[in-house]
Amino acid sequence: MTEINLKTAPISASTATSVRPVIAIVGAGFSGVAVAARLLCQRETSALDIVLINASGKRARGVAYGTESRSHVLNVPAGRMSLWAEKPDDFLRFLQISASTNDAPVSGHDFVPRSRYGDYLEHTLAVAQQHSPHTLQHRVGKVVDVVAHENQSFTLVFADGSTLLADKLVLALGNFQPQNPRLRLLSEAEEAAAFAHAAYLRDPWSAASNKALQALPKNARVLLLGTGLSMLDVVMLLETSAHKSVKIDAISRRGLLPQAHRVALPGAHFTLHEELIPPALRAYAVASIPARTAAIKVNATALGLLRALRASIAAHAPNDWRDIIAAIRPITPALWCALPEAEQQRFIQHLAPYWDTHRHRAAPVPAQALKEAIASGRVSTKAARIIALKGVGIGIGVRGEALSRLLVSTQPRGSALIQTQTYDLVVNCTGPQNSLLHLNDTLIDSLLKQGLAQKLDNGTGFKVTQDLRLAAAGLYYVGPLLRANLWEATAVPELREHARTVAEAIARANSQANV
Repeated sequence: MTEINLKTAPISASTATSVRPVIAIVGAGFSGVAVAARLLCQRETSALDIVLINASGKRARGVAYGTESRSHVLNVPAGRMSLWAEKPDDFLRFLQISASTNDAPVSGHDFVPRSRYGDYLEHTLAVAQQHSPHTLQHRVGKVVDVVAHENQSFTLVFADGSTLLADKLVLALGNFQPQNPRLRLLSEAEEAAAFAHAAYLRDPWSAASNKALQALPKNARVLLLGTGLSMLDVVMLLETSAHKSVKIDAISRRGLLPQAHRVALPGAHFTLHEELIPPALRAYAVASIPARTAAIKVNATALGLLRALRASIAAHAPNDWRDIIAAIRPITPALWCALPEAEQQRFIQHLAPYWDTHRHRAAPVPAQALKEAIASGRVSTKAARIIALKGVGIGIGVRGEALSRLLVSTQPRGSALIQTQTYDLVVNCTGPQNSLLHLNDTLIDSLLKQGLAQKLDNGTGFKVTQDLRLAAAGLYYVGPLLRANLWEATAVPELREHARTVAEAIARANSQANV
């Protein structure tokens, strides 16, 4: 890897400039790697010094691709996971070229382990770097603050006190931890004590959670908060380990389970049937995502979009409803922008869980495994909410330590009955936070306080320009918080386009500065 001599002392922007523009990218998961790879491939701009920054030290992994469990597979077929939209078979070719002699042949319809996708991102970044006119450095550290200067550069402040001067800054922060549930029977102090208990795992993807799950005793009982794809990850981890005796309960407010991808037929092709887009939805869609103020004039409603979608699925029967969901995917951001803010909130409150379980589907194998585990009684799911959580002692361990479980109170949906059960572990599987309303992040809080970034009127996401720039010139954002603006902002096909938008904007700005 090429090392570059960056100015990292705390200096003012007026006293120092890099020989070449420094582009800092905070976050080294998919979004950060995609922006870096796009910049490395830019040829119509002067040479750049690109710095990819993250706290964990593992680049190209993030939450999604850091798992080593082969039971954790991609939720999208391999043929749709290329980092480059213009090279749709790139990931598939990587799998075929890098396969060992013992690996089974891979097709574009296969759902491969997520760790292999992390390998692919690492490989793609290395290939992009080989013949690039730009340099790339990976810096490990947590950015806690940003100082903007009059010449539109930025000083990044790290947790250890070191700094980095950058000409452009990209926030590619990825997913944040799930939000803790509201325990309405407890006071704030009691809630804090409950969430600090060792048997409560807020982050199901952390190394600590993985260790706790692997260390479960025989005949343990586990409660999963959430019944979506994060729940499925934990179930698969336990089902494929030595813990067949673990009893798993999973609850969510509606009890919705992930829908499954269809099993591809031999010779099937990836085709988006534009002719299946319902005419009523097509009328709202536009060639490019409109500005919010222009889109509001369309006056679409969440109920109107739902009715049009249902009518189209009914007309398509007995063919697969997944065809309709796939057909409208390219226009989903335009449909979202066509909804006035009140209708967007109505959609989030009433329809989003149903949309997500149909739009973000599970791979066929884990979906079938979950179905069998439910049928056998090893996994139980229901619609309920957690209302209390309390540690209860159960004795002394072999090393003299106090042993404790969690006593959980839940309330089934539509019932006034309160049920209690003791669990060895309670795992928050409600999914990553994707709203600014509940984040408690030092860096984001500072950007908002300084006015370098601004919230949407409803507070759920950042205000961004069409090139995904935040309030400060030279400051960009790519990641799931764009969901508030575009709705589709969590999957590779959308994020890779957002990364391209930002990389091209940076290259364009750099070229204009050199004219």
